Amino acid sequence: MPSRYNPVLDSLDSDKLQQSLQQGSKAIANTVSTQPSHAEFIARFCNAKDVYQKSA
Repeated sequence: MPSRYNPVLDSLDSDKLQQSLQQGSKAIANTVSTQPSHAEFIARFCNAKDVYQKSA
């Protein structure tokens, strides 16, 4: 929480600010939607080879 009010906020156009925040939110959502799930990421990049050989 800010300790005091920033007067610069008075000079911002609230409609433009709202539009900018919405565009940023959409950009983040679009990026996230293209990412693999956690399980897919682990399988693709962190999958360890089986180092133990099963005895017959």
